[in-house]
Amino acid sequence: MTKNILFMIVMCSLTGIAILLGAGCPPINDATQNLLVKALLKSDCRGCDTCRPEEGEGEPEEGEAEGEFDEGEPEEGEVAPVEGEGVPDEGEPEEGEGESAEGEGELLEGEGELLEGEGEPVEGEGEPEGAREIAAAIAEAKNDVDIFPDALLDDGKKAVLHDKLGEAEDAYQRGDVCAASSAILDYLVQLQDFRQGDSLVPAEMLYNSGRMLRYRMLTVTPESNPCAGDEHVGKVADVLLDAQATNENQIRAIFTFGEPKVGTRLGKGETFTKIIVPGVASSTHELGRPDIPMISRLVAVPNNVRISVRAVAEEAEEILLKLHPVQDEGLAQPEPEPGPPRTDIPAFVKDEKFYATNTLYPPKQAVVTELGEVRGLRLAKIQVPVGQYNPASNTLHLFRKAEVTISFEGSGSWSIDPDKQFDNHLQNIVGTVLNKDILKELRPTPYTGSEFGEELMVITHSDFITQANALAKHKTERGLITNVHLANEYSGNILDQNEIRDLIVSHWNDFMVKPSYVLLIGDVEFIPAYYYPESKGGSDEEPPPPSDFGYSTLNDPTNRHLSDLIVGRLTVRTAEEAEAVVNKIIDYEKNPPNVEDFYKHAAMCSRLQCCQQPTCWLTPDGTACLMSSFGVERQPFLEPLETAHDTISAAGFTIQRIYGETLYGGDPDEGIPPYTDDPIPRRFSSKNPLPPDLGPDGGYEWSLDNQGPKTDELRTAWDAGRIFIFFNWHGACDGGGWWGPPFFTGNLDSLATGNPLPILLSTTCDSGFYDLEIHSAPCSPEGSKTSFAEKALRLADKGAVAVIAAPRATKIHDNGLLTMGYGEAIAGQAGTYRLGDLFFEGQVHIYLNASEAAGRVQNHLYHIFGDPTLRVRVKRPITVLASSARASAALIGKIPTLSISYATDGATLTVYHESALSRALIPIGRGVVKKGVAEIQLLTNQELPDGMIVQIAATHPDAMARYFTSKITVARPD
Repeated sequence: MTKNILFMIVMCSLTGIAILLGAGCPPINDATQNLLVKALLKSDCRGCDTCRPEEGEGEPEEGEAEGEFDEGEPEEGEVAPVEGEGVPDEGEPEEGEGESAEGEGELLEGEGELLEGEGEPVEGEGEPEGAREIAAAIAEAKNDVDIFPDALLDDGKKAVLHDKLGEAEDAYQRGDVCAASSAILDYLVQLQDFRQGDSLVPAEMLYNSGRMLRYRMLTVTPESNPCAGDEHVGKVADVLLDAQATNENQIRAIFTFGEPKVGTRLGKGETFTKIIVPGVASSTHELGRPDIPMISRLVAVPNNVRISVRAVAEEAEEILLKLHPVQDEGLAQPEPEPGPPRTDIPAFVKDEKFYATNTLYPPKQAVVTELGEVRGLRLAKIQVPVGQYNPASNTLHLFRKAEVTISFEGSGSWSIDPDKQFDNHLQNIVGTVLNKDILKELRPTPYTGSEFGEELMVITHSDFITQANALAKHKTERGLITNVHLANEYSGNILDQNEIRDLIVSHWNDFMVKPSYVLLIGDVEFIPAYYYPESKGGSDEEPPPPSDFGYSTLNDPTNRHLSDLIVGRLTVRTAEEAEAVVNKIIDYEKNPPNVEDFYKHAAMCSRLQCCQQPTCWLTPDGTACLMSSFGVERQPFLEPLETAHDTISAAGFTIQRIYGETLYGGDPDEGIPPYTDDPIPRRFSSKNPLPPDLGPDGGYEWSLDNQGPKTDELRTAWDAGRIFIFFNWHGACDGGGWWGPPFFTGNLDSLATGNPLPILLSTTCDSGFYDLEIHSAPCSPEGSKTSFAEKALRLADKGAVAVIAAPRATKIHDNGLLTMGYGEAIAGQAGTYRLGDLFFEGQVHIYLNASEAAGRVQNHLYHIFGDPTLRVRVKRPITVLASSARASAALIGKIPTLSISYATDGATLTVYHESALSRALIPIGRGVVKKGVAEIQLLTNQELPDGMIVQIAATHPDAMARYFTSKITVARPD
């Protein structure tokens, strides 16, 4: 694109301000339009009545592509367009012309947050906590009112708005928060009345900022909201099960919605409002149609029934606004070198025909979507919108709550036993459904099958059989039934993924203990991966992604979302690497750190790319910029991390933030200038304010464009011991590591040995590129054949004990969902759990909240590099388990029973006996100690002779496992 661009400005006689939309002129290329404000503010053109490009300039050259940017990026939004009645629309782009290649330039969300002094109290009696912050926010709101030219908002309207803001200010200074809130409500009512003609745009923008001012006013203190009628402000959406009305035939629940947050967006020359409801991550997902947040939950469904749903919603309020349409956010591409991130964001999309319809959307207040069976349990997704929208009248009906009844019609039954002691994954699945308590009341079912089976299937190449057997022995002695299988034996020495999958499925179908977990030992040249072209996440140059998801399902995996069993892989190539990884796993479980701080200490890594261009107007008096449009993150990486941060912190964790900052360098190919304004971070990309400790007065050291200190900080934290290290930013395109802060395979070598090992949650592109031996990275065809996740896993006595990562490019939005899902899963664990359980909860979060197609792709892409049965502790083990037990058996009729007296309540006892022929350990049963006795649930009605020697594995969430023998004493009936 030509660098020296002259710009076209039409001085609109109606408003007297520069409207940079090409109105009344030939259409301007949108990438050029993105530059208009910056050029005007820095050129001699700002005082001209009209500036026109010289012939041939200002239009894209033939063959030039228009820029594509992440939804919500700001260049298009540097100028507030005039819209509504009385505004000429000639020159607006025709369908398909001049569409924002960026997706949508964002205007100020305007949440009324102050830029300085957040959270600091104002001196004086009666002033509430946070008074300085709110006072500054009110001043900012007044400034925003004054910024609009008189032609858009006349003096009379401004005076009315200033009066209401003044009333709010006076009341707040008196300490009367409720009166201040009431005054802001009056201010909002006035703005709703002003929504007509030339005032439509300022009314929409000021309404959004005013609503967020009130939101902050009522939630700035940690105490509960003090104002009657406003209790929902600051509340998180929730689902409350009506236990009395819920049974095997129906589910009844109350869906409650908190006060929504609102923000202004711009797309294709129009101003929109986007709503965000705390605790709601899903939406309607229909591209180009209004974006309505929806609460999503899983429900279990009996077999052979029809599902119906009825919802009765209670309306909270009716608002006039132009609701933002759903956008395809595209992919965040991996980075080959430092610099501006490449993006692949489709153009802004709006379904014009639908926005003209006079109907409520979504049409139903609740909808149920069938998922199918997962591990024999039929599942469905219930979704309830936070409101309904009429596009023709621009009216949003927000709900306070909705009473939802899901009915199961017909004679249904359940074919599962959720209390089976040897089906850990089924118990995890049951734990995710809304009606889990009903399932727990089901009658136990007997074990069936020709063989005993296992909970963990270790499938290894013969090169690693020694290490596989060592790991299996360790797992068995910790109460996890484990067997080893040779991959190249079952596939006739021809490595075929379908043969291996058939082996897994046969163990599910034919054995008493169904596998919950599968561990593959060997890189892709030893055990092949599946490839799903439809799950491709990156550019055309990238090959289809490898996936082990196919090994995790009992049916065709192509259209599946959730795993029937959880798969992990040790991507090793030599026996030495296999031994190093197995030793790390065994040591992690046998010798947990004796430091309490490790178990509740995590790190979060990212990088704030500064910034979206500020929102400014060119007026006859000069340039006017909205104060709160400075310091806004360009792409949505930090906010999901901070959501997870708050969730985990509330569960007692200490989180070390390792956030860097870089200035956006522009994109010359697309004509986008670098960012050169105020670099102080103030807001997330959504325009929500940063937490006070990350804001301008928080004292956080961002290390602008100097990431060396952040790399050192991460290395120091890693060596000090962090149970989890989160990463959510751009990854290296060759799979070699992270860009924010920079940490690559070479940095892993500098880590110290002998320190507690973390689990890496790497929600970024390419860091798990585990098939580099087969498909070289397009950006580095001669580069390393070892990805970041693989090297972190393989390093002996350092690196990581496990990594969750993706082998190809992934979506920014869905990575954020996954990050938040992991945060909720970690915070919800009360005791020791397995890594695969955490991984599955991430899958569920993606399925519930991403779009159908995107969720499936995301769950096919992410993998466990490590052992899915790895025991993750929430605290240092302090309980000492007994090393002996007394076992007694009795024969009641034809059914043998086994009771074991043991000193520690809450311990789980897994009982084996040794086969006389093979010397292999055969499982007998499992039970939990209650009041000093464990009643063992037997796998079969096998004979338990007097004096029989059994092996017992005792485990407890707060203790190290014990493995010992005992002799059975048989009580004979009289």
